[in-house]
Amino acid sequence: MTRFISQFTALTVIPAILLIDGALLGGWWPVMAVLYLTVFRHLADRLMGEMTPSPAEPWLKTVLPVALAVLHFLLLAAAIWSLALKPGDWLEKSLIFIGFGFYFATVSNANGHELIHRGSHFERLLGKW
Repeated sequence: MTRFISQFTALTVIPAILLIDGALLGGWWPVMAVLYLTVFRHLADRLMGEMTPSPAEPWLKTVLPVALAVLHFLLLAAAIWSLALKPGDWLEKSLIFIGFGFYFATVSNANGHELIHRGSHFERLLGKW
C-alpha cells in the first residue's frame, strides 16, 4: 500500500469509526469525532496539501467509493438510532448530530457526486441514494 492510500483512507474512514463509537457508546467519543472532523482534518489538509492518486491505484476509483456509499447507510442508521432512540443528554446528542452532519456533508456528499458520474447503473443509483 502506498503512502497516499493509507493517508487518504485514514482521513476518510477514521471519523466514521469515531462516529459509530460515539453513536453506540457516547461519552467522549462524539467529542473526539467532532474534533477529528474539524481540527485534525483541517491540520491534516494544511500539512499534507493536495493529494492526488497515482495511476497505479485504480481501486481508489472503483472500490473505495462503493464502500463509502455502503458505509454511509450504516452511519445513517447509527445516527438515527442514536439521536432518536438512545438515551443521552443534550450535549452528547448535539455533538453526535454535528459530527454526523460534518461527515455526511463532506465525505458522503462528495462521494455520492462522484458515483453519479459513473458508467455503471448500480454505481449511479448508489450515488443518487
